[in-house]
Amino acid sequence: MFAGLLATFATFATAAQDEPLETIAVSLPVEQAPPGRSEVSNAAVLEEVVVTAQRREEPLQDVPVSVSSFSAEQLQSAGVVSTSDLGRITPGLQFTDIMGASNIFMRGVGTDSFVLSADPSVATYVDGVYVPAQLGLLTTLGGVERIEVLKGPQGTLFGRNSTAGAINVVFKTPGAERELSMMAERRNFNGTLLQAYAATPIGDDFSVGAALQWVEQDSYFRMAGEPLGLLELPPAGGVPGDRIRAGRIKLRWTPRDDLDVVVAGFRTMMSGTSSTVAELRDPSLLATLLGIRAGQTDYELHRNEPIEAAVNHSSISADLRWQARLADVRLIAAYQKLVTVDGLIDYDYSRKDIISFNSGNSPTRQTTAELQFASNDASAWSDRLDWIAGLYYLHAQAGFDPVDAEFFGSGIPLPIINQMPGLQDLLSPLALGLQAAAYSVLETNSYSAYGQGTWHFDDRFSMTVGLRYQDESRFLIKQKTSVFSPLPDHTELTPLNFNAPEVWQDSTSQKLSLQWKTGVDSLLFVSYGKGVKSGTYNLGNLFVPPEYVQPERVQSYEIGLKSLLLDRSLRLNAALFWSEIEDPQTSFIAIFGSGSIMLENAGHARSRGAELELQALPMPRLDPGFSLKLSACLVDALYTDYRHASGYDPTTGLFRRNAFDLSGNQVPRSPRLSGNLGLVQNIEVGSNGEIEIGADVYYNGGFYYTSQNFESGQQKAYSLLNARIGYRYRPWGLGITAFGINLDDETYSYAGITADFGTAITLAPPRTYGLRLNLDF
Repeated sequence: MFAGLLATFATFATAAQDEPLETIAVSLPVEQAPPGRSEVSNAAVLEEVVVTAQRREEPLQDVPVSVSSFSAEQLQSAGVVSTSDLGRITPGLQFTDIMGASNIFMRGVGTDSFVLSADPSVATYVDGVYVPAQLGLLTTLGGVERIEVLKGPQGTLFGRNSTAGAINVVFKTPGAERELSMMAERRNFNGTLLQAYAATPIGDDFSVGAALQWVEQDSYFRMAGEPLGLLELPPAGGVPGDRIRAGRIKLRWTPRDDLDVVVAGFRTMMSGTSSTVAELRDPSLLATLLGIRAGQTDYELHRNEPIEAAVNHSSISADLRWQARLADVRLIAAYQKLVTVDGLIDYDYSRKDIISFNSGNSPTRQTTAELQFASNDASAWSDRLDWIAGLYYLHAQAGFDPVDAEFFGSGIPLPIINQMPGLQDLLSPLALGLQAAAYSVLETNSYSAYGQGTWHFDDRFSMTVGLRYQDESRFLIKQKTSVFSPLPDHTELTPLNFNAPEVWQDSTSQKLSLQWKTGVDSLLFVSYGKGVKSGTYNLGNLFVPPEYVQPERVQSYEIGLKSLLLDRSLRLNAALFWSEIEDPQTSFIAIFGSGSIMLENAGHARSRGAELELQALPMPRLDPGFSLKLSACLVDALYTDYRHASGYDPTTGLFRRNAFDLSGNQVPRSPRLSGNLGLVQNIEVGSNGEIEIGADVYYNGGFYYTSQNFESGQQKAYSLLNARIGYRYRPWGLGITAFGINLDDETYSYAGITADFGTAITLAPPRTYGLRLNLDF
């Protein structure tokens, strides 16, 4: 496979070598077509895509980084409402969920924990500001301009915790023109989505823009209605639907041509069920002894606790850009607060009152500041050297303050305890129930300096070198578990106080890339990148001291080709990659087994594969409205050394520390093959109207949810068929679209977890369809 792709690279490179160099063209009307292209002046060409993958605006085809870029129109057509939907349109990117936290894997590298101290491996930036914690990654997209998905380590320019890549979300910034757009969508399950964006100048040097988003949708889950079993309790309410209330505002001041100041703020309030609606697929021995039955994985739930999950995220930021004489200066400062308002989890996934958690007071606060200097046309050696350098600061506090746990709220009848050989000592104290409150808050202070430069040897050859140094401290400012008796006076028993030392760690991230423009529209690059994900403390401990896990280090090698072919009617980008992951951070949930939600380091993992992105106008003269898009990612990711791993015994279901050898197992949430094929036909109706017909298929080759690779925790291969048909009347800016997602009603999951009571799976949405109305002025 690798040899075949290398041969393809060589073919395209050779074919393009003799073409003259010229600027990449934007898609233009016939009369504006660039000179030297008269022979194809009556044919459509692909539009130029501009990205900021290197922290400056550049054409996508000139950037020596694998990037998938999506405009607002493309996101809307694909039904992407938040960043969690990106996995459907980005092969190699896997969005899953654990207990309401977003887990992202890219090219076999990622994070499989929901604990607030477990940093993501894919850094998310919104308008240049790093988004903290896993819970803040479900970024809503009202008023978005574009999204860029950068693949491979991006530590030099994007900093901490970008070992797998980065997601760069860019929202609209107001300018000199007035703008107003509205969208209303109605779908099944009583779903309503409303979005609006408005921008206007105020005077000569001031403008304001605002975006609103409002989402309401009933849950596609329901409470089971069968009679209650032994010791089962009735459900405490129905299944809540999804709710989003989001607003963004940007104020822009341009007092001079060389000065641009943007102050922005947003607030997002999200509530629903997330993956807390999981059902047991394979109950453990403990669950069986307690009479817990397997769920039917048919969208029916068995719960005695109310289902609640709500997160509020707010931010304020300032972005100052000054075009100085010798360099461009940019200062970005931001403060963010993210709070889990409701986080009630029925941990036993049943109607029995055994274990529940509520993380309803889990705050994350983060302050960041970044000072950038970038070369411009007046900088020294500007005809040969492009460079960017900067300083970065982060201060954050995150954790549970507290997380409340209730064990056997109704107590365990002694006859049942006596029938559990080997578990009497464990369960006897719980005959009357137990309550606990675990306080654990982690503080982080991080300082870094970075620089990256590209030297152009001539018009064809260039080299990029980047380096980032980071110095970071982490320490626990709260670490205590209070245990309460179930008696009416709610007496606090002896608290468990834990002490953990402050940890300082420094690290470097590097980048080296060689670029060769083999022709007018062809770029071949070879790159090396190294990134570091911070070491951290485990904040999920209830009854055991917190443990420190070492930093995760990723080294990645990549060969990439970017090309525009067939008179720019075909864009073909491809890459081969190989990543070595040292001390990958993994997680397990074992309340009875270890009294904690634990993190640990595996020894070593490896990920290798290939990617392909193709966009084409197959008949640019005969049918310029017909387009095709194909993307695919092949990944082989496995643990090469994971001895002394913790996990669950496949026979007894009991948790055991350092007892297994998982070497050779597949890295979780990493499908071997994923891909997307989309077709769009645009048909002109008169001189003012247009019909668009589109369809796409997403394929996922399947993956495991945990590093133990249990069959019960495996998502088999599946495919999703999506389609739409719409009409747009250009004079009014009016569009109406009928759409369907998962039209063949494929049953698949988007979240899975193995814990004390077995493996639980959360089903993804069934067939979804609706009608969308757009107005643009």
